[in-house]
Amino acid sequence: MTYFAKVSNGIVEEVIRADQDFIDTGLVGDPSNWLETSYNTRGNVLYLPNSNTPDPDQSAKLRGNYAGTGYTYDLANDVFYAPMPTEGDWVLDTNTWLWVEVL
Repeated sequence: MTYFAKVSNGIVEEVIRADQDFIDTGLVGDPSNWLETSYNTRGNVLYLPNSNTPDPDQSAKLRGNYAGTGYTYDLANDVFYAPMPTEGDWVLDTNTWLWVEVL
C-alpha cells in the first residue's frame, strides 16, 4: 500500500493509504484527482523508512514533501508544500519546498 492525496483546485483535501487498484476503481472519486505521495519524502529528500537518514538512492523521492490536508499541489513543479505559516515573513524555498523565515 501507498499514500494518495486527493487534490482539488491545487489544494489537498485528504490523504489516504490505499493500493493503486483501489484508487483506479473510482470508489473514492475520479482517479485523476488522486496523486501518490511519499511518507518518506520531506524537504525534497527521500529518507530511509522511520529515520532521519537520507536514502542513498534518491531516485524514488516523490513530489517534494509528503502531502497533508491543506497543502498546495504545484502542478508545474509536481510538488506538495505546506501552507505558509501565519506569523512572520516567509519565502518558499523551491529547492526544498519548505517555508523559510525571512529575518
